[in-house]
Amino acid sequence: MDCATEVTNQSRILGYHLGTNGRKTITKVSTSARKLLRISAPFIKEKKLTVRTDLPVPLKKQRGRDSSKANRAFELRKKHKGAKARVKKPYDKDNLVKAYEATVYDVPDSTLRDRTRCYPFLNNKWFNGFLKRWPDLKLAKPQKLHLARAKGACKQAIDKYFRELKAIMTRHSFNSFPERIFNIDETGVSTEHNPSKVVCGKESTPQAVTSPRSASVTIIAGANALGNYVPPFYVFPGKRWSDDLLTGARVGSNGKMSQTGWSNSAIFETYVMDHLAKHAGIKEGIDVPPTPILYDGHKSHISLTLTDWARKRNVLFVLPPHTSHLTQPLDVRVFGPFKNPYYRECQTYLHNNPGVSITRYEDAALSAQPYIKALCPANISNAFRKSGIFPFDRGVIDEAQTAPAIIYPAEVLT
Repeated sequence: MDCATEVTNQSRILGYHLGTNGRKTITKVSTSARKLLRISAPFIKEKKLTVRTDLPVPLKKQRGRDSSKANRAFELRKKHKGAKARVKKPYDKDNLVKAYEATVYDVPDSTLRDRTRCYPFLNNKWFNGFLKRWPDLKLAKPQKLHLARAKGACKQAIDKYFRELKAIMTRHSFNSFPERIFNIDETGVSTEHNPSKVVCGKESTPQAVTSPRSASVTIIAGANALGNYVPPFYVFPGKRWSDDLLTGARVGSNGKMSQTGWSNSAIFETYVMDHLAKHAGIKEGIDVPPTPILYDGHKSHISLTLTDWARKRNVLFVLPPHTSHLTQPLDVRVFGPFKNPYYRECQTYLHNNPGVSITRYEDAALSAQPYIKALCPANISNAFRKSGIFPFDRGVIDEAQTAPAIIYPAEVLT
């Protein structure tokens, strides 16, 4: 590219016109153009270019009509207070550089023009058209990710977890016994439910009555890779146990009392050694295949008594910390479908019993049917497959899912 071509391209990018009749002319000299002219001063002197600054508008706008009429119309538009005068604004430095680089590759002038002259901001009309032109895109709400999970779910931790899991699955041939692979997890339900969506008028504001907020009730759930579930185990807030708390619960359900309504080490021991062992058929003996139990490493799940019990033909596999949203099957695909049906049951109960609040005595009955629907064989099997446990597959957790941990230093991840 020679100097003449470069000056011509740069002038076009700035929105100015190089005439071809007689001597070349550059019109509407602004700050950016003056910089260009100072840079190319030797070339202008050599080629004898004439700079005209007496025209109020570019020749490009005067094409095909009288210059004096165009100038008068332009001044009237500027002076008229009610009209929105379209005044060209110069390109900033960044746009100038980008546009010049694009010109080298023969990009059309229509692509290089400053669209903010016509559209001061991106409106909804443009955005809707943009989505129509690109059907692969959609408008989605990002999923909330806790800071500890963003730091803990790094690629190094996930790779180490799958290496250890593969070694245990191979050593004990767990791939041949999917009915022996269990996962246990906890979730909480509150008496204050989230109302479902309703159809109403455009100008109306619907309201839904909810029960007062109280301490949450914890549900400990369990399931195996074959698609079978363990009856729920409830942890109610309070000190004194009452059998009325399990009124309406599923057959085989059980529970305990806790001061806060959350599980602790003693309750977790009771669940694994009594409730889970009873319904999962965990027995001692040489001829009985070992049973792997996968759960997260919360401090309430750490117990020496439970460790000694597990040494007798059982395997307790603790998942990496703060990675349950990727590695915990029940957290990946089961507890999400459980909450919405539970909220609908609460709303139906309040609709059928006006003036009555939901208490801990109704939680077992209201969560019974949603528990069965959420822990169906299809959801459980998909959960184990989505987490890469059975069938074993490291590739189910890709780099996009561990990408949030990249921004944190290595010492923070450990």
